[in-house]
Amino acid sequence: VARNRQMKKIPDIDMQVDDDAIKEITKFVKGFINFVQFGIDNKKEIIRCTDSRNVNVKELPDKVPESIPRFNLFRYSHVKDGKYTEFCASVLFTTSRRRNC
Repeated sequence: VARNRQMKKIPDIDMQVDDDAIKEITKFVKGFINFVQFGIDNKKEIIRCTDSRNVNVKELPDKVPESIPRFNLFRYSHVKDGKYTEFCASVLFTTSRRRNC
């Protein structure tokens, strides 16, 4: 997330990012949490964090709403060749959108 003194933005998206969303992205990047969800406040034209926490992969489908547009980041931790793996390549980005759009 690009940060400057006037406005916090995601590159190529002309919309501000809420300070709380920035804090949750930072927690996610540092590995303190493995799930962050964002929504767009259309009236204020700003990206807000709507949920952030640690979830396991089985809980993930319940965290992604079917009727409300959302952007989700999830860090998938797993065991490969007997070794615990958690790294950037295991970050999933998903979106959901309102039905009947």
